[in-house]
Amino acid sequence: MKAHAWTRGAEGMLVFDGNGFADIPAVPLSGPIDPVGAGDTAVSAVAAALAAGGTLEEAGEMGNLAAAVTVKKLRETGTATGAEILDVARLMTGEHAIHDDKP
Repeated sequence: MKAHAWTRGAEGMLVFDGNGFADIPAVPLSGPIDPVGAGDTAVSAVAAALAAGGTLEEAGEMGNLAAAVTVKKLRETGTATGAEILDVARLMTGEHAIHDDKP
């Protein structure tokens, strides 16, 4: 499979798996953001999710979650830990975050 993924900032991500496109919506955010490193983080998370056996659509979702973590880290090239990504995913589904001090 020749996978392609395009990061689109606040518009999320577009992925193509060789058969069709999927539009992966961005994580809704409020307040100030710093986009430095968000694309790199998204692509890294996509690669990690694919390497772990995820579908391209699942990988795109993971990329958007990871980027949502990094853009909330102001004035630094953000990173996203597994725990921070899980916290954002839980907030998206209405669950309570484990690390309340994380974005």
